Amino acid sequence: MRIARIVAAAVAASVAAAAVGATPAWAHNSLTSASPKPDATVTSVPSTVKLTFLQSLNPEFTTIVVSDAAKHPVTSEKPAVDSNVGTLALPPDMADGVYTVAYRVVSKDGHPVQGSYSFTLRNATTPTSAPAAPSSGATPSPSASASAATFVAPVAAADSGSGTAGWWVALVAVLVLLVGGMAVWVVRRKRAR
Repeated sequence: MRIARIVAAAVAASVAAAAVGATPAWAHNSLTSASPKPDATVTSVPSTVKLTFLQSLNPEFTTIVVSDAAKHPVTSEKPAVDSNVGTLALPPDMADGVYTVAYRVVSKDGHPVQGSYSFTLRNATTPTSAPAAPSSGATPSPSASASAATFVAPVAAADSGSGTAGWWVALVAVLVLLVGGMAVWVVRRKRAR
């Protein structure tokens, strides 16, 4: 009976340590910096939107869309990916207004992470009347428009992935139940001898 208690305690301690120690390795990817910055007001058209993330990005599953106030993408370009940095080239003829940057990436644990933020272009050399339009001669593809609509409407300003803590609590609870069940089985087996 004493051995069963020692084994159960050791297993429970190992499970708790593994759960706590594994959290950073399994953490969702998240945005660490952006240019232009969230809620910034810029006085000239930025050449790119540059997003830096906590983990490396998979180019196949990285989407960055910049939309004007009418939720129209300003470019149909695909983002360039270099390790943990995604960069989207912007057209030079963007008009003054509020723009939304929406992104969707996949973290190392396979969970999609998405978010969005806005910045304002207030360029003294261009009129402020019309909202930004796609770059001259470029018509966004239906898929680019669909992507913008998908991202801008439901995406919160912060990263998703708030369910991570709940997932870990559930996993630890299941493991504790398994360890407890094993300890009870060992104790009953010893008593039966």
